[in-house]
Amino acid sequence: MVEPGAPDHAGRSGLADLTGLADLTGTTLPERLLLLGLAQPWPSDGIDPTDDIAHLGGLPPAERVLLARLCRTVLAGTARDPAMLAPFLQVARQEGRLADELLLTQMGFAQARHRTALGRWLEVTGLGAQAAEPGDEDPHTHRLLHEALDRLQTDPDLTTHLATVTTALLVVDGMLTAVAGQAVALACQHRGTAPDLHRLITAIGQDQRRMLAWATFTCRRLVAADDRRWGQLEALLAELNPPALAALAALAGPPGAPGAPLLGLDGAALARTGYAHTARRLGVIATGRGRDPQHLDVDDEPLALEQRLAAEQGSPGSPV
Repeated sequence: MVEPGAPDHAGRSGLADLTGLADLTGTTLPERLLLLGLAQPWPSDGIDPTDDIAHLGGLPPAERVLLARLCRTVLAGTARDPAMLAPFLQVARQEGRLADELLLTQMGFAQARHRTALGRWLEVTGLGAQAAEPGDEDPHTHRLLHEALDRLQTDPDLTTHLATVTTALLVVDGMLTAVAGQAVALACQHRGTAPDLHRLITAIGQDQRRMLAWATFTCRRLVAADDRRWGQLEALLAELNPPALAALAALAGPPGAPGAPLLGLDGAALARTGYAHTARRLGVIATGRGRDPQHLDVDDEPLALEQRLAAEQGSPGSPV
């Protein structure tokens, strides 16, 4: 499945011309994700946070606090310190995967861009002080995230790589951060508020879905290379899913609160979305079992899945 407007297989050799690196043919999935990132417009220059201030003034205080908390969750994930990608870059370099290195470097730039743009929006609109409060993200999951990244830096073997990609990307980004971003977009739509925040979150979602496609692709090829890793992946997700789902359910506010849900969000529905998306990514990974990892390099299914999820969700991140 090829993204509308993106180069097709016949034109992918153009990547070498863009980068000056003849080793890149444009035929692998990491290269195609890189091309999508190069072609993706970034709207921050056209976003003026002051335009959203009047919109936000019409929200009840509890809803403003919730919107700040959701934005903070996005900042803690996709907009976190780009240096956290360094262990992944180290492994890609050791494996000789140049396209993966370039893509991860591009994503590090994207994360810095997210942090700058979303942080400025929070500051200008006055939600920054609320967003500076201690995070609501699940501490168990984030502790495991930092432990996994530290372990990968000191022991960069491929089994550790699989565990770190699963923790940092499939769970923290794919469940907590991506669903929080979707919740922000849905809240903006439901309340008819903050159109510039909606545009910004949509652009962040587009970058994030490319990163999630890479994460699914990476787990898939690592499992294909050694089927024993499949059991490790299932066990890790069984450990990480419950606290992550509980954190998702809590994102929409305290359960059982009287009246209409804040910003029209249902915490249980957010958790179901996070679980369903993770299960579908796991299903794509499972289809790589027993296959030649080299064949998976040119298989677009991880990207096609993210495109389907984006289309089903509607926003943010459609198209990928």
